[in-house]
Amino acid sequence: MIRLEGQADTLTFMQTKTIYIPMLDEGTAVWTPVIAQPISSATYRIGSEPLYPDDENWAFRSGQEVTVEEHTFQDGNCGLVAVGPAAHARWDLTRAETDIVQNALNEICNGISLGDEFETRIGATVGEARALLERVSGLRRQ
Repeated sequence: MIRLEGQADTLTFMQTKTIYIPMLDEGTAVWTPVIAQPISSATYRIGSEPLYPDDENWAFRSGQEVTVEEHTFQDGNCGLVAVGPAAHARWDLTRAETDIVQNALNEICNGISLGDEFETRIGATVGEARALLERVSGLRRQ
């Protein structure tokens, strides 16, 4: 992967590969080939758009990150098929955006007192928020 970073935009040039995603409402197993970018060996981001959007009902949408597995099709050919949404989200943040997230987490964990309402308002325990703060802080040090 080659990443060129500017002040406002980030351009990423990645290798692409054909994966297959299931089509819905076909009455039988139908797979459509799509172009996807590898995120890891088992996670890809779908890059294609449906050729016939009014007639094709894809199980996953363009831009979505999916988990893939090796599959042998009826004709004996093998390929990677999308089997579900990726387990983890991946964000591309600028350094300034990472600073904002880190500062917000720091205020939530160490500044603003939410008392007994922390988990209700934030959707995580104090420990989980502090662990995330440590991860984000680690990104800034890289």
